Amino acid sequence: DTLFNRLIIQPAHGITARDKPIVVLIDALDEATYAGSNALADLLGAELPRLPQCMRFTLTSSPEFEVTAPLQAWEQFKLENYRTDNIKDVFDYIHEYIDRFAPGGALAPSVLKRLLDASDYNWLYLEWVRREIEQGRLTLSTIDQFPLGLGGVVHQEFSRRFPDLIEYARRHRPCLALVAAAYESLRIADIARILGRSDSEVKAIVREFGALLSL
Repeated sequence: DTLFNRLIIQPAHGITARDKPIVVLIDALDEATYAGSNALADLLGAELPRLPQCMRFTLTSSPEFEVTAPLQAWEQFKLENYRTDNIKDVFDYIHEYIDRFAPGGALAPSVLKRLLDASDYNWLYLEWVRREIEQGRLTLSTIDQFPLGLGGVVHQEFSRRFPDLIEYARRHRPCLALVAAAYESLRIADIARILGRSDSEVKAIVREFGALLSL
């Protein structure tokens, strides 16, 4: 509380009036949850009323109780796939970045419907489709074979990259388990030290994960 007051609140009150508000963005607030509580959400819920009118906080999070409970007094905006504005943005994205891969520069209605059904209007899925088409691993002519949803994408990626399950269990799974369990991002040297492997071997393993893993 003292640090927030000295580093945020007091300097903010020293800012002269301005036409546009100052906006502070905190992304993925739910990732600060630890051992059943979110100290950062608790702090913000208690301290935000003390900020001057010219300052705003925009917080993004999954709808976890540890985040929503301490911030329930503040306006919450739920992002949903089927909101009218999200649907419009999805169509705009497809027209700008995916239509160009179709004959004539526009997706046929049946292809567009299949893409929307497979993606469930999810941005990460559409970005994955764009990247895979650009790299020649997907083609719109086989859209009926596209995986359904992000879960299908991950399953397809793993099946393609790690067809030998025994080799995956020996070589790749320990690295992935360590990264998944880590509280913070890890360096190559950290993984190598914990797993008892060389830096060069860990770098090779990370490269084999491709876009599934980045350090």
